[in-house]
Amino acid sequence: RTILIARVPIEKEALEGWLSAIWEKLPKGRVGKAQNQDDMEKATSSVVQQEVTAYAKSKGRTVISIKIPMPKVMPNLSSVRAACPRKAAFSFFYPPHQDAMYELFQVFMKPETVEDFIATVAYCRDSDMMNPRLFLYAYSKACLTRKDTRGFQFPSLYEVMPDVFVNTVVVRQAEEYSGMPMEARKVLTANGPSMMAQAMANPDGDLNPDVESPAQERQIFNRSYTGRDFNPENKLAYFREDMGVNSHHHHWHVVYAPKEKLDRKGELFYYMHHNLVARYDAERLSNGLPRVIPLDITTRPIIAEAYFSKLTAENSKMAYAGRQANTPVADIDIPPDPDAGMPDLDRVNIEDMRKSKDRILEAIDSGFFIKREELEDGRLKLTQVPAFPDGTSSVTDPGVDILGNLMESNDFSINQKFYGDLHNDGHRIMSRVHDPRGHFKESYGAVGDLPTAMRDPAFYRWHKFIDEMFEYYKRQMKPYTEAQLIWEPIQVENISVQIKGNAAPAPNILKTYWMQSDIDLGRGLDIRRSLSREGAIWARITHLNHEEFQYKINVINNSTTPVRGTFRIFMAPRDNEHGQRLYYIQQRLLFFEMDKFVHTVPPGRQEVVRESTESAITIPWEQSFKDLEDQLQDGPKEIPHIAVCGCGWPQHMLVPRGLPQGMFFDLFVMVTNAEEDIPEGSEPNPDVKCKESISFCGILNKKYPDLKPMGFPFDREPSKIKSNQADMMDKDPQHLSGFIGNKPNMKAVEIKIIHETRKVKLRGNGAPPEMPVREPELATSKRTKNRPNRNGRESPDYFD
Repeated sequence: RTILIARVPIEKEALEGWLSAIWEKLPKGRVGKAQNQDDMEKATSSVVQQEVTAYAKSKGRTVISIKIPMPKVMPNLSSVRAACPRKAAFSFFYPPHQDAMYELFQVFMKPETVEDFIATVAYCRDSDMMNPRLFLYAYSKACLTRKDTRGFQFPSLYEVMPDVFVNTVVVRQAEEYSGMPMEARKVLTANGPSMMAQAMANPDGDLNPDVESPAQERQIFNRSYTGRDFNPENKLAYFREDMGVNSHHHHWHVVYAPKEKLDRKGELFYYMHHNLVARYDAERLSNGLPRVIPLDITTRPIIAEAYFSKLTAENSKMAYAGRQANTPVADIDIPPDPDAGMPDLDRVNIEDMRKSKDRILEAIDSGFFIKREELEDGRLKLTQVPAFPDGTSSVTDPGVDILGNLMESNDFSINQKFYGDLHNDGHRIMSRVHDPRGHFKESYGAVGDLPTAMRDPAFYRWHKFIDEMFEYYKRQMKPYTEAQLIWEPIQVENISVQIKGNAAPAPNILKTYWMQSDIDLGRGLDIRRSLSREGAIWARITHLNHEEFQYKINVINNSTTPVRGTFRIFMAPRDNEHGQRLYYIQQRLLFFEMDKFVHTVPPGRQEVVRESTESAITIPWEQSFKDLEDQLQDGPKEIPHIAVCGCGWPQHMLVPRGLPQGMFFDLFVMVTNAEEDIPEGSEPNPDVKCKESISFCGILNKKYPDLKPMGFPFDREPSKIKSNQADMMDKDPQHLSGFIGNKPNMKAVEIKIIHETRKVKLRGNGAPPEMPVREPELATSKRTKNRPNRNGRESPDYFD
């Protein structure tokens, strides 16, 4: 096989002419069949090479031909094909598909050299047995895991698999443009801020006012995402359907795959998803909606929220199924369908899930998990494993890691047969509620696939229930003592945040706005390129962003020597959905991590300045194929804010939306002793030239870089505040200030987040500025073309 680095298209008519000319020169008949095939391949390769070279020369380009040999060991892909055929709809939550993905991953891990790895990958990719989605999962995980490819710069996931990020209407528009020359193309509109949400924010203003805008800012009001704002849940579509948010969820589960043994994997499953739910609650409050209500599937509830993703998996040509409002939950019992990629019976019994939940809660109450151990004679015995650390002064929490593995039901569950597969079964139930018996051979819903699961409102309700199971465990833990919380040498004197720039507002005010970024859909679409079809097919997405800012933390080191401190930064809303101040026991569960870093503090007073772009939980805007090509043309260089490993929360979603009039949050900073926090062998790999999200993704093949429990100090209930009166009971701290008390190494400040609803910035390095923008089209009926004359704001569809 030969890979041509220059991406040069060839006209279909010219190629057919070459092949006909070559065919005429070949001997006919059975005798020459094998020789004919070999001669045909050589002649075709030669002709194509000549045409490509001529075309590249006319365009001033250089062609580099790379020969890829066959792999040293030919992989056997028959079992992979049997579990997940080429045209099947791959689902990470379906056990046979998980097994097939891991089997292929092991194939990619065996080659000892990069050259043999590339040869093996190329062979598997081109095999008729290979499911493209399964291949992508296994290949990306291998690149993240292999030492010789660690730090490999991936293009953004939404350019590789655009069909799971932009709706089918936009994909079809892109296919339409693929047959047009560049000068006839327009920028496609993939989504946009909801018009109705903006109308509600400014009820007395015009929907599309003529407002003067500063340079590089435009007033753009597109139609909404996948629904109308009559449905309150659609206000959160910008968050749930954000490409970076869904890419993060996909990458995290690829890195922490069920069969991978990684340090504190179970605890990180809890902590990452806890932050997702807390962050989503902040967005709900920013839009005037109540906090997430847990969804306990084991009680056979009715799912009130409807969701229709309007996505189609291009590989299987099956649309992600939708779900009507008020859909009842039912057992899944779908017979095998090998042609559809379901070699085994797909069955989930809700009664079994209820038993799993009860057994987990019983283990938490009793303080012991039941483990199955194999004896020398092959028999199994049940043993008890303590759930909680011994002693009252222990800060470590090994039980939450056991519980996390058990809840996710990965291969390191302490007793999968006894405790079941609660988390994954919940995803499978929700993704099949529209056709639980398989009578209509419908595909699964968006919540049944990794890169689409977070689009569904039911995802957050289910994970809120899962999070409450962890919180039930955490409430059994003893509160942290004063000695565990206080670090005497350090006093945090003052903290503030400041937006960067000459026109920055007063301190402790953050601002969010809409940003539009362009992505190239052409690379990930299944279309035939030609001379007239060369070039990008641009789609413009609208997403939340914020003004960059700095943390300014004034600290005093009261010792005589420099000390290393771990700076822990969290944020949470101050008020509930009714505008009332949250009690600390409520607010504690809403804190989400903003940053964590280690800094050496010299004796005396010092101001520690930290950029928001340096956050330990985020990665920058993902690079595109175009970025990679530009870097290759400019020569190799190290750009840490462009080279991304892929796993991490998107930088543009670091700050919650806020409100136009301002929304108040508590910003909390705590400094702990880094010498007690950092385990041996947890330093970042110096060979990795990318920004990693170490808080959410850890450091691959190393210890998690923080010995404290994840979420410390908000992961446990606080100690009671002793009453000064003999007849009064001890009580919980009323607010955050009561929890901080006189602890010198903690500080909190009230900040305001203002959302500029009518501000839209355009990110550069995308479509040419002169390229026109195509008006968005809804993935619904065309009745808006004949809309009546209305004065009311009843539907965003009725406005230009």
